[in-house]
Amino acid sequence: MLDKADMRALDELLKRKVLTSRQIAEEAGVSTETVRLWRSGKRKIAVGRLGQVARITGLTLHDLRPDVFGPETTQERGAA
Repeated sequence: MLDKADMRALDELLKRKVLTSRQIAEEAGVSTETVRLWRSGKRKIAVGRLGQVARITGLTLHDLRPDVFGPETTQERGAA
C-alpha cells in the first residue's frame, strides 16, 4: 500500500483536475472501483498503465507513483 500522505495528495490533485473516478475509469478502460482503490491508496496503479493514466489526468509519473519514481524535484517541475 502507498503512503497515506501520497494518496491524499493524489486524490487532491485529481479533485483539482475536476475528473471523476468514472471519467478516469472510462478513459483508462478500468472499473470505477479500481480508480477508487487507486485514490484511496488500497491499490497501486500498475506500472504498465501509468503512461495512460498520466495522459488522462495530466499528472506526472512522480505524482501517480512516488514510491517508484520518487518525489519530483523543483528543477523537474520548472522544466515541465
